[in-house]
Amino acid sequence: MVYALGTFCCHSSRKQEEPASWKGRKPVPRLDPTSTAISAVKTPTLTRSPAPPALIRAETAAGTTAGGLAGAAAGAAIGSAVPGIGTVIGGVAGLVLGGVGGGLAGKAVAEHYDPTAEDAYWREHHKPRSYYKSGDYDYDRDYKPAYQFGWETAARNPNANFGHSESELSEHWEKTRGNSRLKWDQARDATRDAWDRIRSSSSSTRTLKEGEQAAIPVVKEDIQVGKREVQSSGGVRVESTVKERPVQEQINLREEHVNVERRQVDRPASASDLNAFQQGTIEVTERKEVPVVSKEARVVEEVRVGKEATNRTETVRDTVRETDVKVQNLGTSSSAGSRSFDTYGNDFRSDFQQRYASMPDARYEVYEPAYRYGYNLATEKQYSSYNDWDSLESSARSSWEKHNPGTWEKFKDTIRHAWDKVRGRA
Repeated sequence: MVYALGTFCCHSSRKQEEPASWKGRKPVPRLDPTSTAISAVKTPTLTRSPAPPALIRAETAAGTTAGGLAGAAAGAAIGSAVPGIGTVIGGVAGLVLGGVGGGLAGKAVAEHYDPTAEDAYWREHHKPRSYYKSGDYDYDRDYKPAYQFGWETAARNPNANFGHSESELSEHWEKTRGNSRLKWDQARDATRDAWDRIRSSSSSTRTLKEGEQAAIPVVKEDIQVGKREVQSSGGVRVESTVKERPVQEQINLREEHVNVERRQVDRPASASDLNAFQQGTIEVTERKEVPVVSKEARVVEEVRVGKEATNRTETVRDTVRETDVKVQNLGTSSSAGSRSFDTYGNDFRSDFQQRYASMPDARYEVYEPAYRYGYNLATEKQYSSYNDWDSLESSARSSWEKHNPGTWEKFKDTIRHAWDKVRGRA
């Protein structure tokens, strides 16, 4: 496009007056659009290191500026093939069209993802990640900046490779992490996850260049069942009240009664009679018993209230999701190193039936990741130098335990069978 404008400007049908400085020069040959001579004109290339995170709305303006500068340089270079006005007009035309194209490219990057949607996704899915430390760090303060750093840098640098750019990403992270307490070695995996998610959503098919690598995140949900105390519908309430009731008891009481009796006698007075023959008073009193009531409180019964806890087992059922990555071999080679995992599917299922099918609740889907891991050990380049299992086991175990802690002994034989089978040892 820039070349066409440059040619038009230099060969306009409008009559141009020849400047005095042109006199005596050889005629400038007309540029042929089909000529290979144009290949000698090289368009300056503007390079840009990955920028630290910034507001995404700035991308459109940045694209306009960078595109304009690149277009101006290219237009000027091509326009310079014709002395005089070619350089000026070609540069201006390149600036205009380059600015428009760069603006559109920046706008496309800005519309490539929704920051709100990305934040909502990672807020919901960050906890099952192996690198997430729930007791030590917080999502909003520590992990969200790492995810944001990943999705923004991936969108700004659509052709960059994470592995090749890691040193620059590390440097930018330390400068722009804000209040996050994560060092780069702690934030790296979260950044990589967000980076890969943006890349996986940008296109369904991608062709890798020589030396380039692509990461496909295999996401697996693990169910986490907890418990909390709630008030059940059972229970008792014990109230005590005091009430009165009539009672009666029988008791024998003693009473005294004075009797006065006068009798007629006729006998001579004795000495005692004579002694009593004087004035005097005799008093006789009556006494009696009356009931005396007293009460004593006694404990006659105890009502004990308490509670005991019992345990019961309840089965919680739910569904979890897992990314299933199927590798399809596009080549025609039949060597073991180029055969896909599905090629060994029947053998792996047969091995599962012989080893584990009789075990309670054993399912092939549980053991398939172990078979796949053994397959990867046998086919990936980084493990190709290991010629025997004994030398490989330590490295294989370390990598496996990093993502599946405490399960190596359970799946070791499964992994080794897959490794032996792919390596042609089984």
